[in-house]
This record gives sequence, structure tokens and C-alpha cells, in this order.
Amino acid sequence: MISEPLNPTSNQPPAGTEQALIRVVFVDDDRALVDLATEFCRKHGIEVIWAGDAVVLEKLLDTQPVDLLLLDVGLPGEDGLSVCLRLRVSRPDLPIIVVSGRSDDLDRILGLELGADDYITKPFVPRELVARIRSLYRRSRVGAGAPSAPATDGTRFGQFSLDFSRRELTRDGELVPLTNAEYDLLAVLCRKPGQALSRAEILNLLSAGGDSGASERGVDVTIVKLRKLIESDPKAPTFIKTVWGTGYIFTP
Repeated sequence: MISEPLNPTSNQPPAGTEQALIRVVFVDDDRALVDLATEFCRKHGIEVIWAGDAVVLEKLLDTQPVDLLLLDVGLPGEDGLSVCLRLRVSRPDLPIIVVSGRSDDLDRILGLELGADDYITKPFVPRELVARIRSLYRRSRVGAGAPSAPATDGTRFGQFSLDFSRRELTRDGELVPLTNAEYDLLAVLCRKPGQALSRAEILNLLSAGGDSGASERGVDVTIVKLRKLIESDPKAPTFIKTVWGTGYIFTP
């Protein structure tokens, strides 16, 4: 059964408080869970709109501005992982947090491989949910309204060019879509060419750039995704190489 979206006006901050700054669509058929998340988020300047399935989500995306998506894996009808893959093609700039009810890593790894920017496992702590929303929102907005930087604000390697100011990767002038997680990690590596970096060092650099939700496993998954995008042979990489016992090195 298709659920109607929650009326956005019903979860606005109480009178006398600051209006919501972040507009989030929570796609989950568990209305009780969404209500609990909504109540906590609205106290922290986050407006939550409910969509019970992919059909309602599409209606919302076509008619309302959305800053971020919370996407449950176990949706009725089209499942969350399929939705994530489709949206990454049609709406590559939309930040997505996959919500998984499983305690193992399968859904989370698949979600990241299919283009999600972050993940959180149910049952989640409301404060952690808010922290992840704010962290991803902040990363997605970096450079969005910044003045144009000189053309030298970037790096070239092979057929590729990474523009730090625009947060864009191009291949022979053609845009290569990247998730926020993919861009952030590639930018970290590009800024340290020829330098072997451990996973811990990479995480510290990501954290300094505003990404506090990454993990060592997440770094490995994102490296695999980046190699598929920029390497002619991902199994024998020439740009992002593995340094056994240490981590990774970028060799432009």
C-alpha cells in the first residue's frame, strides 16, 4: 500500500523557535520510527518529511526542495538499494544516507557501493542520526556558494582533472559523477601525491575536512569504487595503489 507523505507543515519547529535549516525526506514504511526521528530532529533545526515508499518519494522530489535523503533498505515495492542506484544516476548531487535494519555489513557495503554517501543501522540513537545528517549536509554544501577559484585550484592525472573549488572530476572534459564520499577521499589523496597514507591518516584528513562519519572499512569500499571510475584496470591500479601493511598511495 502506498503511504501518503507526511504534511510538511505538521513537523515545523514550534512557534518561537528557529525555522528548520535542513530539509530531509525519510523513506521508511515504519511510521512510528519516522515520527520519533521527526520529533528529535525538529528540535535541532531539521525538518523531516515522511515517504512510505519509492512512489511517494518520487512525487516529493518532483515537487519540493530536498537537502538530504534517509533511505531505508527494506522498503515495500522497490527496495532501498534499487532506489539508491537509480537516484545516483538521475540525481547525482542528492546526499543519501542508507538506513539498514541489519546488524551485519552486507546492506551497508552494498549501499555504499551503489552510491550512498553514508549509512546508519537501526535501531539508531537519535543524537547520532542528527550528527550524521548535519555532517553529510555540511560536506554536500562545501563549495556550493563559494566564489570561483583560480583554474589552478585542482590537479590533473592521466585523462582526468579534479577541480577542488567545484568539487568536480572530469575525463577529457566530460564530467564524471562522484558521490560526496568519493570526492572527499579522492581529494585527500590528490593533495598528498606520492605519499603513502595509512587508513587512520586518511580518516584524520577526512575528519579535518568535515567528514566525521567515515570508517576504515568505508575507506576501503570507497577506494574500490574510485578505482572502477578512474583506473583502466581496477585490479592493477596505476593511480591509487595499495601499500601493503600501510594503506594507499596516489601516484599521478
